[in-house]
Amino acid sequence: MALLSNIDYPSNSPASEFLNRSSEDKVQIAALLADKLEEGSAFDAMERQLVFRASLLLGRQLNYSETVNALLEYVFANVSESNEKLIMMSVDQPFRDEIRGLTRKIRGIINQVEIDDNVRHLLIKRLNAFENDLDRTRTRADSFFRFFLDLTKTVGDGADNLKPAIELAEKVSGKIAGAVEAEETKQIEFKPTDDNECPF
Repeated sequence: MALLSNIDYPSNSPASEFLNRSSEDKVQIAALLADKLEEGSAFDAMERQLVFRASLLLGRQLNYSETVNALLEYVFANVSESNEKLIMMSVDQPFRDEIRGLTRKIRGIINQVEIDDNVRHLLIKRLNAFENDLDRTRTRADSFFRFFLDLTKTVGDGADNLKPAIELAEKVSGKIAGAVEAEETKQIEFKPTDDNECPF
């Protein structure tokens, strides 16, 4: 809930509805947005923000959700370089070390379980991309969710032996969500007010 509560949406925004709903209702609202995507209807900037934050929130509560997959696919397809501010987070060395400890365990599971080699290579490729991005001072949060999306799809297709990797990935997801929330809070705290603006 905290990810969404820092955003001041107009009363007619779906986000204002999303805030006060139960987990079940959140899934239904997310599904409606996914339906809008499926119909080819355009999402405005506010809905793009909602979709990203909803995907983070739902991804921490649900396993193997087709709704989350649809939302994440939308984010990856539609959040451009010009909208990176929606998915960037600042990270420090302790955060990197903690996340890398989890990704090492995830990598070990992927390398050990019996899955199609092409799937294994794809998952490792996605995980490598995230770890490379983690070396930056400001990291794209969606680089991990690309991996998480492929991992959940693989489990959804029957690779139950990857479920321990899903549990670890959900821990990473929660930590990334916290980092994104902290980034948003920092931006709000340092946002100039009208009183501080120069009149000239």
